[in-house]
Order: sequence, then C-alpha cells, then structure tokens
Amino acid sequence: MTKGELEYAIRMALNNCDQWVDATGVFTKGTGYYFECQGVIEDAVKIGAIVATFGIAGVKKGLEELSEVIKKEDEEINKFIIDFIEGE
Repeated sequence: MTKGELEYAIRMALNNCDQWVDATGVFTKGTGYYFECQGVIEDAVKIGAIVATFGIAGVKKGLEELSEVIKKEDEEINKFIIDFIEGE
C-alpha cells in the first residue's frame, strides 16, 4: 500500500464518519469527542492497512515500521518549526 492509498483510505473513512455524525447528531463536530472519534478511525484504518499488507503475523513488524515513519515525519516537522522560529 502506498502512502497516497493510505491517505485516501483515511479520508474516505473520515468522510463516512462525518456522514454518520450528521445523520445521528451523536456529538457536535469540533468537540473533543469528535476529534477523539476521528483519531480512533484513523488508527483503525492504519491497523487494517498493516494487517492487509503484512498479515496477522506481521502486525508487530508493521506497527514498528509505521512508528518509524511517524517518528521521522515528526522530526522533520519539528525541525521545520524550529528553523522557522529561528529565522533560517
């Protein structure tokens, strides 16, 4: 699965969640519950992608690889923010 495919899957899942929230009114968009629900959905899509890619036996390996990708992205974002603040 490519990064673009994963992002598309997450976007589709979040769109479905928004439709459900609109239909049920279970909570208001923009609240803490709304954002927590979005986080759970994003995690579920990522876990599903890992299982689809690596199989059940490879979930631990997949989670470790995903963790490394996220860590690298976080480091790049933090560096960008620090450089921006310092005027570089």
